[in-house]
Amino acid sequence: MPGRWGETPCAALVLCLACGIGCSRLFRVYEFAALLCAGAALAGAGLAALRRGRHRTSLAAALAALTLAGLSLGLSARDAIRDDDARALVRRNALHLGELVPFDGCVSEEVETSPLGSLVTLELRGFRLGDRWVACRGRGQLRIPEVDPASADRPPALGYGDRVRGWAEWDVPRNFQNPGSSDRAARLERQGIYLIGRVKSSRVLEVLPSDCRSPWKGAALDLRERFRRAVAAGCAAHEREAAILRSVVLGDYSGLDPQTRASFQNAGTYHVLVVSGLHVGWISWALLRFFRLLRFPGGPSRVLVACSVVAYSALVGFQASISRCLVMFSLALAGRALFRTVRLANVVLGSALLLLWAFPEWLFEIGFQLSYLSVLAVVLLGAPLVERGLRPRLEPLTHAGGDRLFLGQGRAERAGRGLRTRAELAAEAAAERWSGAEAAALRLARVAGRAALSLGAMLSISFAAQLWLGPVLAIYFNRLSWVSPLANLVAVPLSSLLLAAGVAAAAASAGLVPAQVAFALADRTSALLARSTELCAGLPAAWQRSATPHALWVAAGLLVVFSWCFLELKRLWLLSALLALLLTAIAFGWTSGASFPRLSATGSSTREPESSGLLGLVFLDVGQGDSIVIEFPDGRVWVFDGGGLPQPGPAEGSAQLDVGEAVVSRYLWARGIRALECVLLSHPHHDHAGGLAALMQNFPTGELDFGAPEGDPTMASLLAAARAGTVARRRVHSGDLRFRAGVTIETLNPGPDPGNRSINDGSVVLRLCYGRFTALLTGDLERAGELELVGTGAALRSFVLKVAHHGSRSATLEPFLDRVRPRWAVLSAGRNNPFGHPSREALLRLVHHGARPLLTLDQGAIAFWTDGRRYVVESHVSGILERGILPD
Repeated sequence: MPGRWGETPCAALVLCLACGIGCSRLFRVYEFAALLCAGAALAGAGLAALRRGRHRTSLAAALAALTLAGLSLGLSARDAIRDDDARALVRRNALHLGELVPFDGCVSEEVETSPLGSLVTLELRGFRLGDRWVACRGRGQLRIPEVDPASADRPPALGYGDRVRGWAEWDVPRNFQNPGSSDRAARLERQGIYLIGRVKSSRVLEVLPSDCRSPWKGAALDLRERFRRAVAAGCAAHEREAAILRSVVLGDYSGLDPQTRASFQNAGTYHVLVVSGLHVGWISWALLRFFRLLRFPGGPSRVLVACSVVAYSALVGFQASISRCLVMFSLALAGRALFRTVRLANVVLGSALLLLWAFPEWLFEIGFQLSYLSVLAVVLLGAPLVERGLRPRLEPLTHAGGDRLFLGQGRAERAGRGLRTRAELAAEAAAERWSGAEAAALRLARVAGRAALSLGAMLSISFAAQLWLGPVLAIYFNRLSWVSPLANLVAVPLSSLLLAAGVAAAAASAGLVPAQVAFALADRTSALLARSTELCAGLPAAWQRSATPHALWVAAGLLVVFSWCFLELKRLWLLSALLALLLTAIAFGWTSGASFPRLSATGSSTREPESSGLLGLVFLDVGQGDSIVIEFPDGRVWVFDGGGLPQPGPAEGSAQLDVGEAVVSRYLWARGIRALECVLLSHPHHDHAGGLAALMQNFPTGELDFGAPEGDPTMASLLAAARAGTVARRRVHSGDLRFRAGVTIETLNPGPDPGNRSINDGSVVLRLCYGRFTALLTGDLERAGELELVGTGAALRSFVLKVAHHGSRSATLEPFLDRVRPRWAVLSAGRNNPFGHPSREALLRLVHHGARPLLTLDQGAIAFWTDGRRYVVESHVSGILERGILPD
């Protein structure tokens, strides 16, 4: 290949392979044998063309064959499943999901603990299906509730290497089925986790301690635990600083509180808390400098450094990020040993080629994308900015008064010589006034030049990384940090110092250095890192939440950036301007999914962004909870309840998940919604109120409406969050009428006097009318509340009914349904929830009254769009369900 492509051949290879792997997502029906034959034919054609001297044709055929190889690898990684694989058992319906099944497995990772219980990762060995045991391959996550610490018969805690047998209820990982939701199931599958289970108590488990423990991994985990105990003892008075130290040194993020995470994310410095290439680079640099001081030969020094990096990787558990860096580092060392000089871009892209060939599914992993984009940003953009722009201008100044000559003829080189000349002339002028001032002035000029070069290099690299990573971070985290280039000037040196202090603390835990000094240094460095990050994140306009940009915009922008930098095109300022324009477009939501309207995963939405006069009700899939997004015809948006997971089902994830942040906000960002006129709370239970605080924090919010007494603890915390965000508070009750763009919103419950009602019966009930369209939103209203509502004589008949209390048997009774007479009934409930929602009785009553039930656990997000005369019903899973004319 000619030019840059020939100097860095891995670039074309990895692009073709990645293109093929990415295209594997588009195919569900295919003939694998035909793909192999096509690849073989292309390879043969390439060889034939090469023999005839047709090099371009041969190259094109080879790259096409590599693209087909990537496609085949992606398809096989997704669909090639052994008969004893856990996924195969599920597909054959051999494993009964949602039922208690005996299992056998080994604890393969450290156990994650929380106040609610333990999360155990098991290497599954088999299940008992019927009267026989069936072997099984793959991993599963088992959730075990916490046992009372005061209990006399409390079972011993599980640990790595323990063999576990017992009965558990298993399910496959599931995502929240809404537009914009993250693909948690795919992320777990990439980790080899195919099943999620739960048990009622650890007492039902039979544990064989250390029955399948690996000596090497066990030793590494023992060292990790020893370091944790040492940190807990050395930083006992400062839990936040101890958590940051564990995160930086060990990659243990379990102790980081939400406030600390948010500060680092807002400042754009969260990467310093993640064990990554920064750690490998610092450790390698420090060890190479140390061996150079000892006058070790270059070859043995590099081997010792490689062994040290492998040992550190084992200590942090061979996390994916550190494993990728280990491959890059090994290739760089091999290249230095074989060729003396290596092109860093070739090393980076070559390691990506090897990893994608071995693990094609990593292409879709955010860690893989961020790792390689950050390194490419440094190699292809940051380093050229320093070498072509900063160094020629500042390096001559660092030799002011010396004998070294700089003879470059470029504009930057001439500017650098001029700066040096002015510094030397200024020093001579100072010598005429003060004796001995010339040497001091030249020394000051050299120090200033070195400082400016170092700071400028750090700022250029941080700026380049932010330009490359900003669009990708906006897709995954909906956050843009404008202060990141400046914050990293402080965070990167401090995190490097903290890593050094952490290594010293680890040596202290082994008794090699005084523990008090090491932990004092680590504690103060950690506190300084946290404080500086908070200051940067607290600056005005330092960061913002952004709408989710469309992936096509981001991919196209990054491809242009890569091509420009890789081909070393001139006018880097123009490239930076293009990237800045893309980030600005993301910041204002111009590239969001709202420009490509598509509520459903299949089929197309009938709602166009330029159309007006449409009312939209979207019932989100938030698990065992409620959240309804109301989009008015004039574009204003209300959110009625914010969801929450007080007791998650095994497939729904952690109870610490903030549904408002991870589910509801992501839907709003995917729709391009940037502000909320009003958020409403039906009643202060966590499955309705849990996500509202995050919504008020993430979006400019005009008003919080509620009907519950302000003395309720949940209500009080929500009101405090509203006050912190300067959100107006308003208590509503029956009889309130509001009008928005032709829509009438009538509050039917609660009454002005709450009396002795239960919290559920005090739910805010809304009835929306828009032309012929009506909808009744009932919160968690139960029997007494329904009867009271029926007794008021208010108009209740509605086209759409949000079924109360997730379809419990104590709600949606006959007298109430006789008055409402809905055509559609929406039920929001979590899969395999412990309450048995929705109940069979409630579903039968709905069907008996002619209503068509729609369950979010089956259909995902369910949307109703209407102009007051016509309507469309669609879901995220099934697409358009019905369209028609509303009855008079």
